Amino acid sequence: MKITYESATETIEIEVSEKWGHLIEEMNKEDARVDRKETRRHEELNLVLDESPWLDGGEEDPGDALIRVEVGRDINIALSRLTERQREVFLAVHYYGYGITEYAEKKGVSQPAITKSLKAAEKKLKKFL
Repeated sequence: MKITYESATETIEIEVSEKWGHLIEEMNKEDARVDRKETRRHEELNLVLDESPWLDGGEEDPGDALIRVEVGRDINIALSRLTERQREVFLAVHYYGYGITEYAEKKGVSQPAITKSLKAAEKKLKKFL
């Protein structure tokens, strides 16, 4: 079996046994797989950085932007583990700024029910984060 090595200046062919040839082919396939994986990871990182406000001339450090994006992903994962009601109450109070009483009136439920859902959501989020 012939194995070909290419460099910037020359190409070399070497005759090897079938056993070594197959081993080298498997190693080359594994190298190609790892290269594809690394390329995807770098492309994902580039997408994250492209969406960062520091590119618009702001003062946010790229490292801070990356941490902010990663924390955002972690929060989204944690929120997805809440029940629909817990997530709704948590976002209403902590993200949209509703008061517990105000949100309870809006939903037509008691204030203790909203408080109970909110506390359960916060307890779960503490576990996940």
